[in-house]
This record gives sequence, structure tokens and C-alpha cells, in this order.
Amino acid sequence: MAGRKGKEYEREIEQIIQEKGEFLKGEIPVKPADDRVPAPPSGRSFVAKLTPGKFLMASLALLLVGLLLWTRIPAAGRFVALTGVILFLLSYAYSLAHRSTEQKRWRGLVVRYTSSPSVWDR
Repeated sequence: MAGRKGKEYEREIEQIIQEKGEFLKGEIPVKPADDRVPAPPSGRSFVAKLTPGKFLMASLALLLVGLLLWTRIPAAGRFVALTGVILFLLSYAYSLAHRSTEQKRWRGLVVRYTSSPSVWDR
């Protein structure tokens, strides 16, 4: 199985070299810094960039700050810690409810993940 994968990779590399051979033989052209075109905006809004993982990390940070604050100012500490717990539960539920259903692709081909046998199955 490993030999077949290696041959597939070699074939893909040779295909790329054949397609881009002229470019690879010469020097790589580098544009001067002032001629470079800035990257276009991603088109995603700030809210769209907020992922459940970021909310989970923020909730853990709030929980930690709340627990540290609880020793100095108990009422504020409880509020911040409770907010962190609620945000954690909501973001965890959101991450479970909105799993990605789009197909993973690489070079136009669908990537299918296969699970390898576990230690117990061997």
C-alpha cells in the first residue's frame, strides 16, 4: 500500500514538472515590492470569522478570569465565571449542531478519510 502511494506522488510530481517545466528551468521572477498587488479582501465579515473554537477558547479564558477574580471580588468573579460556563456550553452545542457538511477536496479530487485499525482491532 505504501509503495502505491509513493508511485502516485511521484507521478503527480512528474506531471507538475512536465506542465510547469519551462517555468521551473528558468529563474523565478520576483516582482519589485512596489509592483505587488495587495491581496483582495476575503469577503468574509468579522462575524463570519468567529468560529465555535474561538468561542470555546474565550469561554475558558472567561472562566479562568472569573475564578481568579472570585477570590478578590466574589460577586464579579461569580458573574464572569458563570458567563464563561454559559458561553462554553452554548459554543459547544453550536459546534455540534453546525458540523461542516462540505466535501474536502484536494486538486479537484474528493478526499476520503479512512480510519486505520485501532490497537484493539489488530
